[in-house]
Amino acid sequence: MDKMISIIVPVYNSAPYLKGCVASVLKQTYQNFELLFITDGPTDGSEELCERYARKDRRIRVLPQKHRGVSAARNVGLEQAAGEYLFFLDSDDAIHPQLLEKLMRVEEKTKAAIIAEDFCRISSRHFEREVFRLSEEVSPFLETKYQYLDHRKALEYFMSVCPRGCFYAIGGKLIQKPAARRVRFDETICSGEDTKYMYQLLAEGADAAVLDEKSYYYRKHRRSRSAERTVEVCRSIYVCNKYIWLKEKRNGRELYAQKWTEDTVRRLCAWHAAARMKRDRPLIKYTYKLLKKERGCPTKKWMGRRAELGYWMAFYCCPAYMLLDLLYKIETKLWKR
Repeated sequence: MDKMISIIVPVYNSAPYLKGCVASVLKQTYQNFELLFITDGPTDGSEELCERYARKDRRIRVLPQKHRGVSAARNVGLEQAAGEYLFFLDSDDAIHPQLLEKLMRVEEKTKAAIIAEDFCRISSRHFEREVFRLSEEVSPFLETKYQYLDHRKALEYFMSVCPRGCFYAIGGKLIQKPAARRVRFDETICSGEDTKYMYQLLAEGADAAVLDEKSYYYRKHRRSRSAERTVEVCRSIYVCNKYIWLKEKRNGRELYAQKWTEDTVRRLCAWHAAARMKRDRPLIKYTYKLLKKERGCPTKKWMGRRAELGYWMAFYCCPAYMLLDLLYKIETKLWKR
């Protein structure tokens, strides 16, 4: 296992979290890597911190750019990576000391284009403590359970479990460089870009192996894009979802297209109801426009009873809808266990 891994880390105003992120990389039992910091025009001293780390370790490179967003930063990483494999890590997250070695061992066995695993989600308040505790659990045996999926099964897995499964985000994925470079991250959207990227990889024919463990530590905090509900974020997720469902429809996989249609309608209803509860006029206006558009399109006939009920509740009984959405989220959490 002497092949190099390029670890791609976009950095934008993440100075408070960089120390933990870098420490988790430098503690890896697999040491043949380069760490690429793509600084996206930060204003909080993050770039200076990255430069300081680079001066201490020759495996660390800093690639500065003007502020163009996380997709543009990852695309720079794709272009500049020197390793045979790419690994994606967010600057506010961390990884278990043995993760890269486990991923590479599974890669050696399967030769899969993508080696994936799910996240361990930890609140920012307890992040350092929990990561320290979990990182202490180092096993002398690196055998790990995994499931190999050829390209058809991998795409089926993606369509069946997203957005609840491990493929919807890019963090923690080890990808063969030739496969990774077939696709670029969509720089026109600010959220959902990694879901679209993963879908495109699988639709292009990539196979995958999915590890049965959670050694990527995702920090949950209010500043994260996944926690935001703005017009820009909602537009981006909508664009991503619609791209996937239209592709599936054109490819004759109408069952999957229906699933993503229903998921998109559910999301729009949730955003609309939340916006009305918070009296966010721009978001109310935007989500109303999208919901009206989707109600009038041919995909309306694909809406299941649950999506249809959610639509009416979001417009005429927001408190009841919020309760329905809460029950859906609880169901999702139980499903993931």
